[in-house]
Amino acid sequence: HTRADNFRRAVWSSYKAPRDEVSKHRPLLYSALREWMRENYDCRTKPGLEADDTIGILATGKINGLPPVENRVICSIDKDLDTIPGWHFNWRKAENGVYDIDPRRAYYNLLFQTLTGDATDNFPGCPKVGPKTAMQILLPIANLTNIDDLMSFGWELVVQAYQRRGLTEGDALTQARCARILQAEDWDFEKNEVRLWTPPKGDRS
Repeated sequence: HTRADNFRRAVWSSYKAPRDEVSKHRPLLYSALREWMRENYDCRTKPGLEADDTIGILATGKINGLPPVENRVICSIDKDLDTIPGWHFNWRKAENGVYDIDPRRAYYNLLFQTLTGDATDNFPGCPKVGPKTAMQILLPIANLTNIDDLMSFGWELVVQAYQRRGLTEGDALTQARCARILQAEDWDFEKNEVRLWTPPKGDRS
């Protein structure tokens, strides 16, 4: 599968577009090494998905041949995977050991990424919102312990931030779908296709 097959391209057409040119100049042995790895290791891919998405699905779903979810560890240096709940290990920060991202923190990280965007992946997030502003916007949910309240109220805060800058909830949702690394609930195992993420709706009246 090529980057053009990535499901996020249908969500945000310029997603990772700057990398298209770079991909044309991969190292000479890239394809051969990838094929060798597939032949010698248990490799799993899914159509239209990035490796991060496949990892997120494998880390959170009931998958044949894998240990229980609570015994799996995501090993990666990519901060995007901190939007996936579960055990994590970053070998560039090995001194931190294996650490746990609980569902509250994982969802907070998703909202944070929806606000700040990701220049590497070429989606902008909310205009003029950097990390410090994003933390300020999300401050009201920082200490919420109820996951349902955190999810619904957190999404309201994100939408309000977009609206204050002349954008819509639809704009926020587009950026969230770029930011969200898929979990098992986002993948239809029978149809082999993505279920696009829908934000939680709560009643805070």
